[in-house]
Amino acid sequence: MGKKERVTLIEMERKLLDDRDGSYRQELLKQLEAYQQFVKSRINSGLDSHGFDVFNKLKRALESAKDAIINFK
Repeated sequence: MGKKERVTLIEMERKLLDDRDGSYRQELLKQLEAYQQFVKSRINSGLDSHGFDVFNKLKRALESAKDAIINFK
């Protein structure tokens, strides 16, 4: 999966269904982990209340996305 590749949700579902060795799932989880680390570092850097709310929502969204990928069957 390329860094600039855009994948629709339907395409992602198809790729996950066809992912026999789990490599696509692991790549998605790796990318989500990288985003989570970035968000965590921004939260820990000290944000104003609006920035904190925005990044906290993003943090929760990334956690939900990770759970969805892990539990996709």
